[in-house]
Amino acid sequence: MPSILIAGTIVAKPKVELFPVSGRPRCEVRIRVEGEDTTAVYRVIGFEELMDELAALLPGDSVAVQGQLQVLKSYFARRDKQKPAPRMKVKADAKGVVNVEFHHPDRSIGQWLLMDAMGTADSEFMDGLLKQLVNAGTQGRTVDENGLKFMLSIVKGIEPRDQVETMLAAQMAVVHNATMTFARRLAHVDNIPQQDSVERTVPITAWPPSPTLTC
Repeated sequence: MPSILIAGTIVAKPKVELFPVSGRPRCEVRIRVEGEDTTAVYRVIGFEELMDELAALLPGDSVAVQGQLQVLKSYFARRDKQKPAPRMKVKADAKGVVNVEFHHPDRSIGQWLLMDAMGTADSEFMDGLLKQLVNAGTQGRTVDENGLKFMLSIVKGIEPRDQVETMLAAQMAVVHNATMTFARRLAHVDNIPQQDSVERTVPITAWPPSPTLTC
């Protein structure tokens, strides 16, 4: 893995937090590097023994940091290719009524972005599909917000071009969710009747395979 040397000035107070994926502690600092014609700000992340040294830095300090350069071009290229769409959040009011809202400062723009990512310009279609996904991901009386986000990410990742492809993508997400649920139950059965019941259900959810979208 290539190495890189960054020399510049700390522009903000170091931030200590847990890494989102692994939960591993890390410290992040931002270093401004002045060039002849341009100025760039780099994020430097340190783990374990480097955390204390980075956390002790103050804005305005001049530093030189050498470390490994992780090349994530393919990740950023894939991320930039995706259509922007807001995340969803689930809220319950004082009466216990559950509402699904767009995690966006402007609700109208959030709705339009999600509709575009789901291949539709019909708000009634999108509202109906969201309700179906919420119902499919509900366990008891509790709406699984993470499950809803996961199924929506599947639909958006397929990049449907119209409402028919959106419905097929939603079916793929629901079938996958159901298959994984019954597979987990199969791995934790306690007796033969439970095993027989789950084994009869898994093939139904996994077969026939979902239709394949073609260009």
